Amino acid sequence: MKESKKFFTPLLLLLLACAAHAESPQETYQRVNAVAIQAFPKGTQGYELFWVASEASSESVNSLTRLIGAAKRQKARWVVASDDAAAIKSSLLSAFEASTASRRIRTEIVVVSPLSGDQELVDAAKRVGASLEFFVLPPPPADSGP
Repeated sequence: MKESKKFFTPLLLLLLACAAHAESPQETYQRVNAVAIQAFPKGTQGYELFWVASEASSESVNSLTRLIGAAKRQKARWVVASDDAAAIKSSLLSAFEASTASRRIRTEIVVVSPLSGDQELVDAAKRVGASLEFFVLPPPPADSGP
């Protein structure tokens, strides 16, 4: 039950981010999923998704740090997504900095954001035993308005 609580905060942040963009949570999820699913084997039914809001908080960074640390126990591949390149980079760098380097961390993080790659993030991930794969997230559709 504790594991599901970890993802409640990111889900809430995703809902708040959608409200700010006039894009429904379902539309945002579909936009992220259309990109993220490419990083998984054909037939994958689901994956863990962590949404980083533009106003990423220390709680968001703490949650990311816990997820990275949890991968010490088992190999993990999950998605971190955001519409805000600066927020996702800052959050990931902070989470990697707070994580203890361990050869036992075997996490693979799929970064779905406006970033097409970032050597600083790749280097920070390697220091804690993680690997990153980047996929570019298209921007939300323009609000057609009335």
